[in-house]
Amino acid sequence: MKLALHAVQVALDDDYIADEGTLRRGLDAAAVAAVDACPDPGVRLIVYPAHVGTVVALGMAPPVARRASTLGAALAASLASRPWTAVRAMFEHATVDPRRTALAALAPRARAWSFAYFAALAKRYQAFVVAGSGPRLLRAGRPVNSSMVFSPEGKLLSVVDQVNLLPGLDDSRALALSRGEGREPVHTETPFGSLVTLVGYDAQAQPLSSAERFAFLTEGLGGRSPLILASPLALPTAAADDLIVGLDAALEGVTGVAVRACVAGRLFDQTFAGRSTIVRTSGGRATILAEADSDESAQVLTAVVPASPAN
Repeated sequence: MKLALHAVQVALDDDYIADEGTLRRGLDAAAVAAVDACPDPGVRLIVYPAHVGTVVALGMAPPVARRASTLGAALAASLASRPWTAVRAMFEHATVDPRRTALAALAPRARAWSFAYFAALAKRYQAFVVAGSGPRLLRAGRPVNSSMVFSPEGKLLSVVDQVNLLPGLDDSRALALSRGEGREPVHTETPFGSLVTLVGYDAQAQPLSSAERFAFLTEGLGGRSPLILASPLALPTAAADDLIVGLDAALEGVTGVAVRACVAGRLFDQTFAGRSTIVRTSGGRATILAEADSDESAQVLTAVVPASPAN
């Protein structure tokens, strides 16, 4: 039995935020391209990039938020025209940070949209789907960046919260997300082996600076094989080269395949480098099975491997 692996690279622009239909059509087109590239593999895994759900949340914000110049300002502005909503959200979520308050207020609807959309997509195309990532509220009302994994039957298999916050994007300088509570990678058992989802900065072997609070979630990944490592990513252009080094270092000692799905393009003041890849690792050697040919365009990468990738 063969396993078809697909990394979806989404190129963001203003249309994705202004029109929910644009986002839906882009995600639909990626799934169709994946199926066309390998019509009948036996089993299929599609990995979408990080912050797809964040784009959904921003698209649900009032029009004034979409006219902001920065990502942080867009979140803050999303409640400016609804002062009573802002007051209620601040009280409910025990925060006075307008960005975190806005994300907490928008998260439930965005989460519901993402759940319904990706569950239906997984069932429609009979694929395991890693649904990128987006905001989710913890019990304490703190918004975290979270990913969902769906089965070909459209069932939710696992939920993975991002622990480490990428400086300048996930932290207080932009999205003002909270840290997830997990301290160990989440393994989802599948017919093709153990599937591990590491969201964004969690897929790094080390932080960008020694001053950061950083949980080393990639340590010990080599202890289980075969392994499929799914990484929904958003690599800010300025730090992309350094982040790639950290991603590669995380694969040392791992036997299996890493599927990295990146966003490209622009989200307000944030620009992203699309560096999507599918990499096989074994015996200390890494082999690129598929690689994006542009940092800026939407693409779907495909690689077909034995359903047990160690073989």
